[in-house]
This record gives sequence, structure tokens and C-alpha cells, in this order.
Amino acid sequence: RALASQLLAAADLWVFVTTPARYADQLVWNFLHDAAGRGIEVVVVLNRLDEKAAETVPDDLRRMMNEAGLHDATVFTVPFVADLGAEKSGESGEFLAEDLVASLRDYLTTLAEDTVARRDVAGKTVAGAVQTALDRVDTLVGRRERQEAFANQLDASIHEFYTTANRQVIDATSDGQLLRSEVMDRWQDVIGTSDVFRGFERWFSSAIDKVGSFFTGQPAPLREVETEIESGLHAVIVDAAESAASRAWAHTGAVAPELRTDADPALARASTDISDQAAKLVRDWQQELVGHIQDTAGDKRQRARLMSFGLNVVTVALMLTVFASTAGLTGGEVAIAGGSAVLGQKLLETIFGEDTVRRMVTQARNDLNERLGGLFAAERDRYHVFTDPLLEGATAEQIRDASQQARRAVDAKLLGVVDKQVPARIDDTPNDDLNNSTLRGLFDQLRGNFRKGSDNGTV
Repeated sequence: RALASQLLAAADLWVFVTTPARYADQLVWNFLHDAAGRGIEVVVVLNRLDEKAAETVPDDLRRMMNEAGLHDATVFTVPFVADLGAEKSGESGEFLAEDLVASLRDYLTTLAEDTVARRDVAGKTVAGAVQTALDRVDTLVGRRERQEAFANQLDASIHEFYTTANRQVIDATSDGQLLRSEVMDRWQDVIGTSDVFRGFERWFSSAIDKVGSFFTGQPAPLREVETEIESGLHAVIVDAAESAASRAWAHTGAVAPELRTDADPALARASTDISDQAAKLVRDWQQELVGHIQDTAGDKRQRARLMSFGLNVVTVALMLTVFASTAGLTGGEVAIAGGSAVLGQKLLETIFGEDTVRRMVTQARNDLNERLGGLFAAERDRYHVFTDPLLEGATAEQIRDASQQARRAVDAKLLGVVDKQVPARIDDTPNDDLNNSTLRGLFDQLRGNFRKGSDNGTV
């Protein structure tokens, strides 16, 4: 059957021989509907037509052909011959008498001898073959568009999960969540609070004296503050990454379980080295802060005060100010949002000035947010294992453009003969081998006709 489909697709003229008993068979009409859709020249031979069947079958056959779009198809009838051995003497008893098939023979002979008619038949068939192939491409474009839309929608959902995770960490670093009481208690031990609001110079001198004590053998509270900040930020990052991975895995299983069947179960969790990644992010951010602080301390007075406090103390003060500065709040608003973190900002303003501190805080926050964005983007990219295969190859738009170019090229070749044909009826349960064979036949036909040129048709 597959071979028959391929051979039929490569033919310019179809001659179907049927009988009153089989003319309505579905298999035959599947082919005839395909022929109608492609505009193929069809000849139907109704064979073994007895007198009783002749009263109804030819009319019913014609009705069915008209309904199928084969209005111009030629129908020949061959009467039923009960005994071929009773033919006239001298003629082979294995064949019908010539007069019984004369009309069919004359039709085929005339067509074979008429180059123009042959070319017209071939051109019409080629045009139909092209239209059928391009209609299949249109169907393919629709399927490709749905596939792309699904892949993009899945990717967008996963992207949103990780965007939410990123936003959770940013919120935690913006609203004072990381400034737990133990962190601020240790910070108070580092810098002291008794003279903060009693005068700028007295507080500055007190702060220097307090900080100086840590360079004489008591640095533990500062280290504890740094550790608390690092561990708090680290924990928030890891927790957000794990949450995003869990949600992405569950969502993929809900909307595309077939994609998840062969996937690595490790995708249900954050990367195995997420803890190391988070720790590195915090360290790199801190190192960037150190470098920025050193670069900002440009004049001798700023450098002297920086040395008096100590680079580590100033770095911690900048981190605390970043975490307490909700939506750009400063001064007394920071005291409300971050409690005693205001001390860190005051220390920074003592060294650099208020405007410079505001810029430093903004740059530090932007740098942290950018690093967080990179980490969560890398985590999100692991899920491209689901969507990348769906988006590989030519896009729907590229396929559509190629189809339109093909239509224009063939239309120019065939002088406008590529017109819309009667749509072919597609079986609800198509046979892949049959469809593939038909396509192979179509392409064989196209290659053959374009090689032969316009003067040679094939029947």
C-alpha cells in the first residue's frame, strides 16, 4: 500500500479500475479524495458492469465523484462478459473484444500522441503536487507555532519562579531582615552608642577609641558581625534557589510530564554546589566593597580616618547600611528601618560625607543585585534542557517564509498554474508510511518534471 501511494504520487494521470461491487470502498476513495485535492487528472474505469448494475451504479458513482470534487473526471464503462472463451474465432479468449474498450483506448492513445495535452496534464498535476506539499508545510507551520508557544510559555513560567527567588533575596537585603538582634548587638559592641547623639566630634572620638580596642587583642565581636552577615545572606540565597528549583520541577511535571520523564531528578533541587556558589558570591561582593572603599578614600583626611577605624570595620558598616537602606531611606529613617545600623551610616558619613555615602550604598546594592541576578540566571538556565530541544531547528516564521518563496518560484515556473485546489480529506488516523510514501512520490514528481522541462509530460 505504501509503494502504491508513492507510485500514484509520482504519476501525472490516475486510471482507477473498479467494479460495481467495490466502487464505494473507502480505501479507493481515500486515494480519490487525495487526487481531487491535488487537482490530478483522473480516469475511472467501471469494469464488469452487468445490466442490473448499469441501471444505478454509473449514476451513483458520478454523484460520489462530484461530491468529492472530481467533476471533470472521465468515466468509462466496460460491460460484464460472462465467458471470454466465447469470443469470435481467431481472437484470443483471454482479452475483451476491442469494441468494448475502444473508447478507453482511444482516450489514452490520443493523450499519448498529443504533446500539448500531455504537457497540460503534467502541469496540472505538478501544480496540485506543489499545492499539496505546501499545504502540508502550512500544517507544519501551525504545529511549529504551537510548539514554540508552549516552549516559550514554559520558559517564561520557570523564569518567573527564579525572578521571584531573586526578588526574595533582594527584599531580604533591603528591609532589615538580615539585621537580626544578635548582629546589631555585636555591632554595638564594636562601635559603642553612648555618645552617638551627643555631638558629632565627641561621638567620632568615642567611636575611634572603641574601634581601636579591637586592634589590641579584642577583635571577636567584629568577626562575629561579619560571620552573621555572611551566613544570613548565604542562607537566604540558598533557600531561595532551592524553592525556585522545587517549584520549576513541579510545574514542569504538571504541564509537560513527558518532558520530565527522562530528565535528571537533580533538577528538582538547586545545583549541588549552590552553597559554594552563594558563599563565593558573598565573598566576591565583600571584596568589591573593600576595593570601592579604598578607591573612594581619595584625600589624606579620608584615608587617615579610614585607617583610624580600620578597613574591615568600614566594610561592615557599609554592608549594614546597605541592608538597612530600604528604598533609599537615610538618616533617621534608617534608624527606624534598621535600628542601630544608623551607626554604620554615621561612621561612613564621618569619613566620606553624606552624598558620597549615598552613592556608595547605591553602587554596593546594585553590585549585589547584579551578582544575585547572575546566580539565579545560571540556576534557571539548567531548565533549558526542557525547552531548547523544542526550539531547535527552523522557526515557524522561517518555514513560512520558505513556503512563500517556494510558492512564488513554482508559480513563476508554471505561469500562475498554482491555484488553490479542493482540500484533500485527511484520514482521522493517518498511516505514517502511507503519508511518507506520498510525499516521496510528490517530490519525485516535482524533480522529474522540472528536470524534463516544459515540453515533456508524462502519462
